[in-house]
Amino acid sequence: MNYSLLSFSIVSVITVFFLPSCSLNDDINNTVKSETAIEISGGPYTFTIDNTPDFISGLEIVKDNTSLGSQVAWIVTESNGNILSIHSTKDDLESTNFNDAGIGNCLIWWLRYNPELKGLSINNNINTDLQGTFRLSNSIVINRTTSS
Repeated sequence: MNYSLLSFSIVSVITVFFLPSCSLNDDINNTVKSETAIEISGGPYTFTIDNTPDFISGLEIVKDNTSLGSQVAWIVTESNGNILSIHSTKDDLESTNFNDAGIGNCLIWWLRYNPELKGLSINNNINTDLQGTFRLSNSIVINRTTSS
């Protein structure tokens, strides 16, 4: 009899110990990303760095299955996620001359977020520094190469 009481107590302690963060409010303070809620299309883009202006075009939001967030932004990052630029409109992004960026790769993302989002600034990392509730699209690659 004592043995079964001991087993029940251990199970209860384990449950309390391992599940303390399960809450209906978890999404409020944690990063929320979903590759299926938002999708963009276009590219990939390849530009030769040769002093000729290079602009992207044809980006489209093809899927936005979320009503989360009243703010949106187009974000350009390095391949590791460090934020290079933030654009409030697609027109603003499409007016960016990627020839000025030099050789390398970067990624374009579309972000939907609440105004309380923290960490959305140049040089922060889109994968680790954003805090709050947001949805992040898939990324589109921009390859910047030298002329052959």
